[in-house]
Amino acid sequence: MRAAGLMAPDAAEAMARRLLDANALAEAETVLRQALGRDAERAASWVLLGRIRHARGDRDAAVDFLRKALALDPKHVAAHNDLGIFLQAQGRLTRPATGALSSLTVASPRR
Repeated sequence: MRAAGLMAPDAAEAMARRLLDANALAEAETVLRQALGRDAERAASWVLLGRIRHARGDRDAAVDFLRKALALDPKHVAAHNDLGIFLQAQGRLTRPATGALSSLTVASPRR
């Protein structure tokens, strides 16, 4: 996976997504961490890393990475969605989160 360190961020995210889909979780994480080492300001990479950590069973890290994504991009709909799902699965969310509701506003077209 050394070549992943030379990929454009979009290409690294696409490769990590394919690896996640193939359940190659360690490889997917390696690709993303290399990409984030070059550009740690990509919210989409943090969301994907959160999904990978969740799939690996590290629920706390998954939540932390999603919160990092939201700090970078407060309107990132997938980060709001995943955070709500992960917190609810952990029993740490018992009612709709304000952030999850605001993501609906972000995603809804204006009329």
